Amino acid sequence: MELLTKWAFKNKLAIVVLVILSIILGVVSYVSIPMSYMPNAGETTISVTTISPTMDAKTITSNVTEPVEERLATLEGKVSVVSTTGDGFSQIIVSYIAGTDMKSAKEEIESKIAAIQLPQGVYPPVIAHLTTDMIPVVGVGLAFPEGNTEENLDWLQTEIIPVYQGISGIAGIQIFGMNQQQVLLQLDTVKMNELGVPIQAVTGVLQGKTNVMSTGNFTIDGKTSSIQVVGEIADLTEMNDWVITPEVKLGDIASVELSKDENAMTRVNGKESIALSFTKNSSSNTVTLSKDIAEKTDELVKKFDSRLEASIYFNSATFVENSVGGMVKEVLLGALFATLIILLFLRNWRTTLIAIVSIPLSLCMTVYLLAQSGISLNIMTLGGVAVAVGRLVDDSIVVIENIYRHIQKRGASLQVVSDAVREVASAITSSTFTTIAVFLPIGLVASLKELILPFALTVVYSLLASLIVAVTVVPLMSMGLLKKVKMVEHKSSTRYISALKWSLNHKIIVILTAAVLFFGSIGVYAVLPKGVANTSDSTMINVSFSLPGDTPAAQVRESVTQLESFIMAQPGTKNVYFTLGSNLENAQNGDVSSLTSVSYMVSLKENADANQLMDSIRTQQEVFQQATLDITVGLPGMNSGSVITLDLLGNNLDDLDQAASLVLDSMKSIEGVEKATSNQEEKKPNFEVRVDTSVANASDIGAQLALMLNRSPIGMVNSGGENYTLLLEAVQNPETESDILNLPIMTSQGVAKLESLAEIRKTEESTMIFHKDGKDFVRVSVQVEPSKVGDVNQEIKTKADGLSLPESVTLVIGGAGAQQSSDFNSLFMTMLTSIGIVFLILILTFKNFRAPFAILFSLPLAAIGAVLGLAISKIPVDTTTLVGALMLIGIVVTNAIVLLDRIKQNEFSMTVRESIMEAGATRLRPILMTALATVAAMTPLLFSNPEDGNIVSKSLSIVVIGGLVIATFLTVFVVPVVYELFYFRKGKQVSRDDSIQQEIQA
Repeated sequence: MELLTKWAFKNKLAIVVLVILSIILGVVSYVSIPMSYMPNAGETTISVTTISPTMDAKTITSNVTEPVEERLATLEGKVSVVSTTGDGFSQIIVSYIAGTDMKSAKEEIESKIAAIQLPQGVYPPVIAHLTTDMIPVVGVGLAFPEGNTEENLDWLQTEIIPVYQGISGIAGIQIFGMNQQQVLLQLDTVKMNELGVPIQAVTGVLQGKTNVMSTGNFTIDGKTSSIQVVGEIADLTEMNDWVITPEVKLGDIASVELSKDENAMTRVNGKESIALSFTKNSSSNTVTLSKDIAEKTDELVKKFDSRLEASIYFNSATFVENSVGGMVKEVLLGALFATLIILLFLRNWRTTLIAIVSIPLSLCMTVYLLAQSGISLNIMTLGGVAVAVGRLVDDSIVVIENIYRHIQKRGASLQVVSDAVREVASAITSSTFTTIAVFLPIGLVASLKELILPFALTVVYSLLASLIVAVTVVPLMSMGLLKKVKMVEHKSSTRYISALKWSLNHKIIVILTAAVLFFGSIGVYAVLPKGVANTSDSTMINVSFSLPGDTPAAQVRESVTQLESFIMAQPGTKNVYFTLGSNLENAQNGDVSSLTSVSYMVSLKENADANQLMDSIRTQQEVFQQATLDITVGLPGMNSGSVITLDLLGNNLDDLDQAASLVLDSMKSIEGVEKATSNQEEKKPNFEVRVDTSVANASDIGAQLALMLNRSPIGMVNSGGENYTLLLEAVQNPETESDILNLPIMTSQGVAKLESLAEIRKTEESTMIFHKDGKDFVRVSVQVEPSKVGDVNQEIKTKADGLSLPESVTLVIGGAGAQQSSDFNSLFMTMLTSIGIVFLILILTFKNFRAPFAILFSLPLAAIGAVLGLAISKIPVDTTTLVGALMLIGIVVTNAIVLLDRIKQNEFSMTVRESIMEAGATRLRPILMTALATVAAMTPLLFSNPEDGNIVSKSLSIVVIGGLVIATFLTVFVVPVVYELFYFRKGKQVSRDDSIQQEIQA
């Protein structure tokens, strides 16, 4: 660093140019850098979603879920394969170990599934890698006065969607509510019976007419070509002439019409709508893109005023601007507070100006480096700035304070300034690199790496920039501003000198006191609640509404619209959006659910009371007593989890149900449990048709019942250039068990009633079927108060161990508790690794073991303050507090380094005791200044509102502030005591040179 200082003095003009260039690049980078709410984080999960609108859960399980599970059982690097199957859909979530190449993993899944022959009526599986990139930037609802007619939908796709696609920065647009028309075939069973036409004859003809068939590849005109046979009709009326039997045409026994799926609904603010969900690419700015979409929407509404209505039901720019703006405010306040601390100590505006110049320069250089690294400006990177801003002036403070002290004694000159910088260069370099070093092993925290890495890089860039400024710009400014300034003499603290002398003479008392405090803090830490970060944004509410699985479709539609009307009528509601039914659009995001469940996305008006609105919505539980109503706050896809899961695995469903009941009962008595539910609690009647195989074939009866009772897709129809799904409408709609028994079945002897061929057994079955790694499983989900996750998780384990579960059932505990434990273990391992790296840097700096060992004694002292801060504030230990503890490792040793560096310099001409006393008197002021500047800069974080998903929060600031305050106070006493202990009784009389000579002679 001394070479940099000399180079700066020789190239003053170049430094001026570099400073100006840094400011310009920083400003330009700030304007152009992508702005987003959260950094891009690639998750290690892939969803495989299959839609089959006409199949029930049991049928999809045997025909879709299980064949797919078998193919995925041998995937490389997978952790688990969990499937959820409901009426109309199958979803399989494949979880991988951290660090897996997800692109290759997705390709492997695609190749395995491509070989599966799925039954008719099943849409091709949608395979999606679930990442934070899928979180929408903007949601726009489009409605038409005449409704979603075919003409309006065509116009939307040809005229409106291309306009949005032309906006720069959009990665994709998902369209919800495009319930495309389909050809519905309604059979007349009376006429079919009169004419003797079995339903199989109809389906056989229709499938043959609509199938698209490839006949293979052939060499034609010297080129390899394929031949494909496609059935096409000019008009749907042509279907009436299709021959079913020689005497019967389709029009004789059926009607053909275009229709829509009425079970699916997409509504925005109480109107049937088309919802557009926009995602951005990694290089675009969320705020700019959101404004462009909003402007384009306004233009379209003005242009097509009479034909199109539009509303933006979700806009993430609001969250980004609020969170980023709030974090910028905290950075500026932190810089202001740090400046006031420096001014208070130095009592000179010139020296204060020199010291704080590193803040804007370092920030400009940091923003430029972030832009070059492809990192967006988000709450994590700005959080890194907020945390680092106090540390940015540390190096400059040490340099300017030492320059100030030298000029007081020797006057201002180039040599004096150079000597002053050289004297502290080693200390500030090693202290900066030790702070940086704590982030080097961040890759060990695999589950948090994507989030912490941008934060860590921001801190690293900031500190490196501040170090460069401290050894180049600060010395030059000192020469320019302090040449003819009258220096105010700063006297050493006699009280501190006396206290330090007493401490050195009573080492046992000092060390025992520190040891008692440290081990006491460990005991306090052990009893502190261990929770998860409860960070949620209350400007968005998600309302989950589930009706029993046996609720008729018409009643579901009525109930969801009734609740929608209530939510819209509340004074704090701004927009309401929901979609009902699982479709291919939802499958792209792995977002499918039961046909009786919806999730409302509710945005709030400015200054609305979120708690009041949630309380109002909860009152509807009394209106819909059979429904389940859950409310969470936060951005879609960003809700923090405090749910502990207990997975019960086995091959006997009765045993699983019994085990689930035992687990649920045991959870109710645990303090901190807000709610416990099971995925097997919801059941519906199941009528099992037991066929008499001596008189009929079960497979034939099953096929006939499937066609009679379900709306079944049997092919595609190409009419007028448009492809339509051909659906065969259900021909029977039994309302009672007696109706089922009277269903007509075609046999080889003619038509017979079902009751003559089989008996009916009524049972209760779950509306959803769950598998984990190919086995049936029941999941008990325990919603826990976020601050008590650790304690509740431990009590759950104790309760679970004491349960007498069936032998065939295996219990696996996961969810928030397991994730917390994994994160804690990873962070503790990271801390140990960081301490090792810090120790190595100290060894390289001091060239011996004594000083590094003495410096490391400051770390336990920091733990005392961190735990004390958490205990006083009553904040639970969570991931953010441990990230704060990780930062403390680098920050706290800075003070000890500055002190020990001075001691080592003095030892060439003083005894060890004299070196310690002089170093304490000299370095106390810069130590207090740097510590208090860091504390002051982080103080605004104590009063900030937590942002969803942000690790830079109140708990982190409490850990850093508490640890730094106590460690600073104790370091200036304990570290000198420990250091002198290494010299035993020689400390008072022997200088370093004499000590070395004695060691050589010995």
